[in-house]
Amino acid sequence: MTKSLYTKMSKLYKVQYEISNEDKPHPHARYYHALNSQTAVEMFKATCEESLQGYQVCIEEVDRLEDEGTDHCHWEQVKLEN
Repeated sequence: MTKSLYTKMSKLYKVQYEISNEDKPHPHARYYHALNSQTAVEMFKATCEESLQGYQVCIEEVDRLEDEGTDHCHWEQVKLEN
């Protein structure tokens, strides 16, 4: 199977967040294939509108997977634009 152009150009992003109105707040993470970190954050916001409606969600960190397809995982934190 050949990879699509989108798959070749996109990276895997991990959006780490907390739900502040949980009884015991703890870190959560969701993963998105996106062309850049801003797109991954927009995808996460769309998820919040549908799946996390009614929760108070705060993004803690966004990381990009480097060296995808190798034997080791290296996540690099990305700076988010305000």
